[in-house]
Amino acid sequence: MALSNLGVQYREVGRRNDAVELTERAVAMYEQLAASNPAFTGDLAMALNNLGNRYTGVGRYVDDVEPTERAVNIYRELAAANPAFLNSLVTALNNLSVRYDQVGRAGDAQAARTEAEAAMPTM
Repeated sequence: MALSNLGVQYREVGRRNDAVELTERAVAMYEQLAASNPAFTGDLAMALNNLGNRYTGVGRYVDDVEPTERAVNIYRELAAANPAFLNSLVTALNNLSVRYDQVGRAGDAQAARTEAEAAMPTM
C-alpha cells in the first residue's frame, strides 16, 4: 500500500513519471502477493486502477486501458462476492469509460458508464 500511496503523493507534487514507476512496482508487488494470498486481490485492483490513472497523467492513453480493464474485472468478481466493493467497481468503471473515450472507443465507453450506473449502490 505504501508504494501506491507514495505514487499518489508524487503525482500531487508534479513528479508524474516517478509516480508511474512507483505504481508499476506496487502492481508487481500486489500481483505476487495476490497470487499466493487472495486477501491481496482488492489491493491489486486498487493499484491497477491507480496505474491507469498514472499513465493518463503522463499522456500514455493507450497504456492506461489495460490496467484499468484488469481492475474492473477484479472488482466485478469482488463485488459479486461482497457488495462492499461496489463503490470501487463504480469508480473503476467510470475511469475505464474515460480511458475508452481517450482512445476513441466511444461504444465501450458508453457501456462502461451504463454498467457503472447500474452498479451504483442505492442509499
